[in-house]
Amino acid sequence: MANEKIVKWELDDVLLTLHARDEDINITVGQTCEGIMVMGASGSGKTSGPLNTIQLAQMRKGFGMLNLCVKKDECERVCKLAKLAGRGKDVRIMRLGGDVRFNFLDSLRDGGADAVTSAFRQINQALLGQVEENEWTMASQQHLSNLVKLFLLAGKKLEVSELRLAADNLETHKQLLNQAEQRVNYDTPDAHTLKMVAAYFAQEWKGMGEKTKGSIIMSLTPTMNPFSDGPMRELFCKDSNFNPKMLRDGTILIVDIPCVDEMGVYGISAGVIMKYMVQRMIAGYYGNGKTKADNTTRPVCIVCDECHYLTTTTDSEFVTTSRSMRGSLFGSSAEFGLTSNGG
Repeated sequence: MANEKIVKWELDDVLLTLHARDEDINITVGQTCEGIMVMGASGSGKTSGPLNTIQLAQMRKGFGMLNLCVKKDECERVCKLAKLAGRGKDVRIMRLGGDVRFNFLDSLRDGGADAVTSAFRQINQALLGQVEENEWTMASQQHLSNLVKLFLLAGKKLEVSELRLAADNLETHKQLLNQAEQRVNYDTPDAHTLKMVAAYFAQEWKGMGEKTKGSIIMSLTPTMNPFSDGPMRELFCKDSNFNPKMLRDGTILIVDIPCVDEMGVYGISAGVIMKYMVQRMIAGYYGNGKTKADNTTRPVCIVCDECHYLTTTTDSEFVTTSRSMRGSLFGSSAEFGLTSNGG
């Protein structure tokens, strides 16, 4: 509407002022978009002090937010902050058995096999606590990439459980190749892609030793299994009523799937995939048809207390450009020298 007030977020705007002993210290919007890390021993006041103070200021400033819950009481903490900031109506909670659902493979479909492989690689890193290549082998990446391409060429919906079931099924490979051959127009680039995929499954994979195949499948299954059945499949592999772009409009999404109990593998998998998807959104969507972020782009912050459970290699890459994209990572941890999962 013509009279609608345009809200602006200048990078130099003061978000909050910390009152130190000898001086007042201003923290700006731009500084929070460069990334924030709170370090300290357990019980040192990381959460009750700087985390609460800065996150509350971000909420009051109108930030969109993704809050990843490592601990069981984290959701309650964030809801209290949102209510205190007058943002209670902006809160949505994603939890097992809940009504907030997001099919991440549907969102990655346009990015093709590379986007899907990258997403699963992040989960693999967090679950195994390693970033070394031998934990996510080139052969595993190649197999998953070709599998995704085969599904897309055959016109099949990307679904984690279906990818898992097809991973080592030669008959399924043959059926999908036949379906792809019937669909692909041989005057398009897809024809060459199909040629390469067919060569992989009909020759390379079929002729591979059983021990090598077993190692590849064993490397893939830890990342796929959490999403292949049960409540995680309902949450992440069916229909969607949430889109990360909603955070640019001011939604505060709390992923209330803790990482520290018997369901920890679900929490880590959910937290890592949502963090990755929101990072992708921040890097490519600025609202209202804008092709780059400006002072009318609402900042979005990804918050995680005890973030060493969910750290992956994309985080360091993200923070190098997050300021210009009006995005932010805000974490706290009692782990020092962390890389991934405290490693």
